[in-house]
Amino acid sequence: MNPAGRRCIAAPGRCTRHPAKARRPCRPGFLHIAPDEGSMRFSPDQMRRYVTLLAVTKLSGQYSGHVGARPQAKGARTGGKGIRRNANHRAGRNMPLRYTLRQLEYFVAVGETGSIAAASQQVNVSSPSISAGISQLEEELGVKLFIRYHAQGLTPTLAGRKLLDHAQTVLRQAATLRDLAGDLSGSVRGPLAIGCLSTFAQIVLPGLRRSFIEEYDEVRISQVEADQAELFSLLRQAKIDLALTYDLDLPGDLRFFPIIELPPLVAMSENHPLAHLSEVSVQQLAPHPMVLLDLPLSSEYFLSFFTKAGLRANISERTRDMAVMRSLVANGFGYSIVNVRPLHDVAPDGKPMRFLPLTGTPRPMKLGLLISRGTERPRLHKVFIDHARDWIERQSRNLLGLLPPAETEEPRRASRSG
Repeated sequence: MNPAGRRCIAAPGRCTRHPAKARRPCRPGFLHIAPDEGSMRFSPDQMRRYVTLLAVTKLSGQYSGHVGARPQAKGARTGGKGIRRNANHRAGRNMPLRYTLRQLEYFVAVGETGSIAAASQQVNVSSPSISAGISQLEEELGVKLFIRYHAQGLTPTLAGRKLLDHAQTVLRQAATLRDLAGDLSGSVRGPLAIGCLSTFAQIVLPGLRRSFIEEYDEVRISQVEADQAELFSLLRQAKIDLALTYDLDLPGDLRFFPIIELPPLVAMSENHPLAHLSEVSVQQLAPHPMVLLDLPLSSEYFLSFFTKAGLRANISERTRDMAVMRSLVANGFGYSIVNVRPLHDVAPDGKPMRFLPLTGTPRPMKLGLLISRGTERPRLHKVFIDHARDWIERQSRNLLGLLPPAETEEPRRASRSG
């Protein structure tokens, strides 16, 4: 019993009548009813516990009168203690969780990015919403998750670092549950994060996305453009589900589903000395200046044509941007080697270009979808792989000026059963 002679359900230190410094502070599961007031003032949480205690009291028949009245008999006192324990059990240990998966998502995003602004961009939610969600989660869990430094972002506390791992696990399990439900119901829905190699993202990805969501309107697709090495990292960190890319130096922990072959082409301006030819070899190209598309793994692939022939490319310009490379080539700064041909043979600045086949036996690159090996792919992933394969094969002539390769049915069966 507290000094007011009534039970109090306020959390320790949160009762206005019984501050934390009181001799006997309030304990969870006790209902505060002031003896000099005709009305009771509760928070929503207190009211919920009050209703629970009232229901237990009425069912037991051990108390007479209102909640908070003293037992009428000695035997009833023992029953009263039992009721109090039962009420505490129902109102405390079995109370529903008050935090949400959305709050955990905000927590994980802030923990991974180190700032609310970056987390806001990652989950596509406003910064105030993320800040409020983190504060609510801290209040519900009763621990401080981050140390806030002015103009320096947020750093997880010791408790925050420990809880971050568990929160990531909970979100993964929730996603697995959602995927399982989708598989059982036969539905195709939910979020799908797609990575795409930046060299052809603008040509392939928008049309593919539009085609897919028109058929499966319950799927929410997000995309990120990156180079090959970055796509590997994003897949391993489970930040993307699939990657649309080439079969360049693929590591063993990732699985590739080929869709179409892309033989190398030589891009040059209309007034290039070799532009009058119908095809060109690396021996003919070697003396001329080269504009290298200098992306991880891609650049090594292009330069390997010269290395295998015992030659060395005459690199005059380097760029990581496909559009910049095309403009440099069209303006006479050199030729370049690419695997994707734009729909129109003009540079972004309107200058005309030419694309010639590279003779010899250069290894063509295969465009396909990459996933993490060993992970169970839900129905959504399987459906997208099949849809992407069919759409890219149909659109390959229009988008890339190519025909799909004569491949066996084995990769297709693997993609649909794997």
